[in-house]
Amino acid sequence: MSRRITNIISFQVESRFEEWEKIFDSKEADLIHSEFEVNPLSRGFNKDDSKKVIFINQSPEGNIQKVVQANSEWIKN
Repeated sequence: MSRRITNIISFQVESRFEEWEKIFDSKEADLIHSEFEVNPLSRGFNKDDSKKVIFINQSPEGNIQKVVQANSEWIKN
């Protein structure tokens, strides 16, 4: 049984938060989260800069790295 880790990820997006959020809430993103057992807990943005995003989730240890490796091109776009 693997441990579930709470991840806090902060990053910069090229678009505004609202545009990123539409992609984050897409069926494709849901499938990726499901495949890698990522449970999104919260997301938001810096009140002074809506391009600075924070994403908090829980997943089995090492799965966030697996998501990034398997989906790096999709994430970049």
